Amino acid sequence: MVAKKARNSIKLDRSSVKLRLGVCAAALGGTAAVVPETQAQIVSFNTPVPVPATFAGVYVNLGTGVTGGSGAGTPGWDFNPYAASSLTQLGFYWAPTPAGNSGGVVSGAAYADLTPGTVVSSASTFSNVILATTGSPYLTTGTHILGFKFNNESNGLVNFGYLTMTNTGGGTPNGFPTTILNWSYELSGGPITVAGVPEPSSILLTTMAMVAGARGVRRWRRQTAA
Repeated sequence: MVAKKARNSIKLDRSSVKLRLGVCAAALGGTAAVVPETQAQIVSFNTPVPVPATFAGVYVNLGTGVTGGSGAGTPGWDFNPYAASSLTQLGFYWAPTPAGNSGGVVSGAAYADLTPGTVVSSASTFSNVILATTGSPYLTTGTHILGFKFNNESNGLVNFGYLTMTNTGGGTPNGFPTTILNWSYELSGGPITVAGVPEPSSILLTTMAMVAGARGVRRWRRQTAA
């Protein structure tokens, strides 16, 4: 007598399927807590803007995304990174009017290099000093996050946001060459949280839970159809 290969199967009832799907939902919920929720009030610009190592630098209208090589040619400009100190050091210049409505988040005597999860709001400490002072992280090679506030002429509000800059120079830390990679701001005048990315472990757990749930559903369907 020829022995038949045994077919291993797992019997799943409806409660088991619901339990597996519940695990999936829990994993997805955990990931959603890590990935920033897309908000209708958040405006983002993702086109890189190189900053010339010149006294003019680049003028940026943070509200509209318009950039130019002069303030006169960039109506409503808010932020002007440029080469100061005899064209040897990256400097930040902010729109002087309306007074006190534009500036960057500072920590101590230098502009702060923010981390994901930091909240930029009216409670933050801002400055509109021209130079990124000696010892500033924006003079060194790396990717940095600058919190800011600006006067949005489109709605008459002071809006809060943050931008990401990358400095790729070597040798003497002077901030150049540098590029603004992107920036975001909160349109209604409320606070904004610096966005982060999902942790690899969260992505892995979510994937495993989804695979396990899908397999369980397929097995249950096959057995109920038999």
